[in-house]
Formats: sequence, C-alpha cells, structure tokens
Amino acid sequence: MLNIIFINQKAYKDTLVGKELLHLLNKSVLLNTEWGCFTDHYDEISLNIALDNLVYNINNFLHSRKFENIIIGWSFEDIELINQLVAHLDSEDAQISIFNLTDTAIDNINSFELLNKEYHKDYYTLQSTGQLIKMSYVDTTDCSAFKIAHILSMIIQ
Repeated sequence: MLNIIFINQKAYKDTLVGKELLHLLNKSVLLNTEWGCFTDHYDEISLNIALDNLVYNINNFLHSRKFENIIIGWSFEDIELINQLVAHLDSEDAQISIFNLTDTAIDNINSFELLNKEYHKDYYTLQSTGQLIKMSYVDTTDCSAFKIAHILSMIIQ
C-alpha cells in the first residue's frame, strides 16, 4: 500500500523521528525541514514557495512508483496547510496519515494507556478531492526518536 505520512514536528526530538522511520519502513523516502525553506522573514510568499516545492517533490516521488512510503516531517502550524498540499497531489491511491506527536508531560493530558500510544485518531474527508485522511495524536512522553518511529510504523502497517 502506498502511504503518505505527515509527521507534525514540534520539538527537536520530533525532527529525528522521520529519519528513524525511514529505516523501519520498506521503500521509503523522507522530506523534512532540513531541505526546505529557511529565512528570517517567514511570510506568506516564502511559505507558498516552500509548499509548492513540497508538492513538486512529493508528486515526483509518487510518479516514480519507486517508493511505498513518502514521509514528510515539518512543523505544520495549521492542518489546513496539509489539506492544501494533499489537494495538489496525485495521491488518489495513497493512504494519507498525519501524526501529531505530543508529550503528555507538557500538554497536561490525562493519564491513559492505549495500544501503540495512539490516544486519539480521527478520519475526515478532504472536500476538494474526496480523499480520506487519518489524523492521529501519539504520546511521545519518555520515548526516544527510535521508539516513536517504531510506534508509528506499527500504526501505519
């Protein structure tokens, strides 16, 4: 199955998760903030350029048919940015997953113990394409980047 995996990075540890996930999933490629847009003046124009570059790269990976897992790690302040990206992707055959990594010690989330530490998941249909998107929140409290990547790989597979 073809997977497009968005990792919403909020902390330094989160930026390492994509690199670890790359090694756990077969036929994978990673696009993360290290390739993207760096500027002291981050405005709408630079954001649109970065998003346009993401769409171009992801579509190229999709068309190559070489990869089964396309991992995108970036700090998406607004889920609407991901929805805009997906609307421009040739991804009708792909499962799209968004992982929001959270630290329950920081977020003051009530105690819980759920399988795979996925404490909330939701599905929604993107209006512009009709594509189903899964959005998950995963507890990363006291987890290494490798362990987080392992948890995500178990959810994806």
